[in-house]
Amino acid sequence: MEFNEKLQLLRRAKGISQEKLAEEIGVPQQLVAKWEEGDEIPDMHSLMALSDWFNVSLDELLRDRINLRTLERLGFYEQEVETSEDDLIENSILIIGMILIMMGFIFNHLMVGITCGGIGVGFYYLIRLKKRR
Repeated sequence: MEFNEKLQLLRRAKGISQEKLAEEIGVPQQLVAKWEEGDEIPDMHSLMALSDWFNVSLDELLRDRINLRTLERLGFYEQEVETSEDDLIENSILIIGMILIMMGFIFNHLMVGITCGGIGVGFYYLIRLKKRR
């Protein structure tokens, strides 16, 4: 991502206009417009002001990449951190099914293990299908 695209992304994520950004960092609005169009690159003083205002490193601001934590903080990327009780039940059923299959191999009752394991795995997928609908 080029600097001008990144600046637009950061500014829009904050929900401010070019004019407001220019006011915040002490430059004319036309200069911010030129930066976002890719016609000019900010001087070092302006880059440091942008870095401080958006709370991103100069590295993130200038290089062709942006840190995942920055995207999370800006709301562009969210990790799923909560696990529901349903997920716990689903995973437990799957694990029990897999244990039963292994027990079938251990005790030479392959058909019993596969049958019980298949039922457990089948319940797991039935719950997943029901959840999606």
